[in-house]
Amino acid sequence: MNRRIPNGTYGGVRGRGLVTPSYSISWAAGAIGAAAQAGLVGGNADGRFAPERPITRAELAVIMSRVVQQGLVTVPRVPGVNFADQQSIPAWAQGGVRIAAEAGLVQGSGDGRFNPHNLATRAEVATMLYRLVAAK
Repeated sequence: MNRRIPNGTYGGVRGRGLVTPSYSISWAAGAIGAAAQAGLVGGNADGRFAPERPITRAELAVIMSRVVQQGLVTVPRVPGVNFADQQSIPAWAQGGVRIAAEAGLVQGSGDGRFNPHNLATRAEVATMLYRLVAAK
């Protein structure tokens, strides 16, 4: 199945300045709060997590890169990975996408583009998670 994933699926409520309306994600509140406390997820510019909003490939790559940066898993890194659309990756996501790409967690499409603004599909999330735990 290749459905879009809301970012509430990944993780929190209050932590590190994160504000999330609890009524919409009560089933995920504990996981979101723990992920926020661990520094894996954060809010938008206004501090809101927006759990029902779909997650972009750039946002997902940043979360995956934080797992790597915090040493929660050890993955080999291959420096120098670049995408054909590198300039379209938002400044706030550049470092995270680079780390996730160097760790082999994210890859570009057939034409070498990362497509940072595309919404992540369930298949992409499953693949990134598999690569993360398989590298362990």
